[in-house]
Amino acid sequence: MPFLFQFMVDRNERATAVEVVKDPWTQNRKLSTAHRKGTLDHLNAFNAKRKLRGAVYTIFAMKRMMENPEPLALMNGVKS
Repeated sequence: MPFLFQFMVDRNERATAVEVVKDPWTQNRKLSTAHRKGTLDHLNAFNAKRKLRGAVYTIFAMKRMMENPEPLALMNGVKS
């Protein structure tokens, strides 16, 4: 059974931690660096988009709160 498929089977048939450590797939010391740069570039782009999206949502929320401050006052127990 291929190494990765050992994790997709019934719990009782799964490889143990000792078996995983001894498997040749995990013993391979030569890690590929071929796609590492591209992967990091994509990850950085994703993080930048996520931060921008968060900033835009924050601005939308602030705009709503400024347009209608009444619900905020009621949430704090203050009545105008």
